[in-house]
Amino acid sequence: MAAVLLWAVQEKLRKPAALAETIRALGVPDRISFPAAIFTIAAEAGVAVALLFRPDSPLTQLGVMLLAMLFALAGLRALRLDERVPCSCFGAGSGRLGIPQIIALVPWLAGAAVVHDGARRPDLPAGAALFAAVALGIVAVRTMAVLQTKREARADRLSAQEMYKWLPSH
Repeated sequence: MAAVLLWAVQEKLRKPAALAETIRALGVPDRISFPAAIFTIAAEAGVAVALLFRPDSPLTQLGVMLLAMLFALAGLRALRLDERVPCSCFGAGSGRLGIPQIIALVPWLAGAAVVHDGARRPDLPAGAALFAAVALGIVAVRTMAVLQTKREARADRLSAQEMYKWLPSH
C-alpha cells in the first residue's frame, strides 16, 4: 500500500494543478481546490511513510481508511455529475473518476484490516530499509520508462536522418 501511495504522490507532484482541476470538477470552489490538492498529496505521503515506519499505529490504519473512503466518495460524486471527471489518481491523464475508485475501496479497507491484525512496530532501520526498497522500486520502474522513451527517440531520429539527408548524423 505504501508503494502505491508513494507512486501516486510522485506522479501528482509532477503536476499538482491536474489534481486541483479534478477537485474543482467535483464541485469544490476554485479558491479551495489547489490547497485541497496539496493537502491530499501530503496526506497520501504521510500515510505512505506511516505505513512503512508505524503500521501498528491506529492513526496509520485510520489514514488508510480515510483516504480510501475519500477516493471512493470522489468516484461516487463523479458518477453523479453530467460530465466526465478526469482522474488524477496517478497524475494527470490517469483516466476518469468513477467505478474504479468505488471498487478500490474494498481492497484498501481489506489492506487496512490486514495491517491492523498483523502489523508490529518496525525498528527504525527496518522502516528505513522498507522505505529504501519502495523508493528503489519506483526508481526502477521510472528508469525502464525513460529507457523505453530513449529507444523510441533514437529510432525516430534514425528514421528522420534516413528521410532527410540534410539532418546531421551526430
